Amino acid sequence: MDEPFTLTVPYHGQQHDFETQLIVTGYTYKFRTVVNDTEVFFERDDAGDFRALAPNADAKQLHSLDTGLLQAIAQQLDTILS
Repeated sequence: MDEPFTLTVPYHGQQHDFETQLIVTGYTYKFRTVVNDTEVFFERDDAGDFRALAPNADAKQLHSLDTGLLQAIAQQLDTILS
């Protein structure tokens, strides 16, 4: 399932669509998506929850990311996996 898919996320009364890709490496996986022109990866942390990482973002890009939206994306990923 390395083909991109559309992840629809409800947030603030609107539906937001994100092109998302599952990336599998060994026994782990993460999801790659683009939020506000910033590449964001979602992967499980030690507690089993999703965390958002933007390793290639500069300070301006990081500042433009809505943490509530990132949480909504993580919650939607959790929903589709359960």
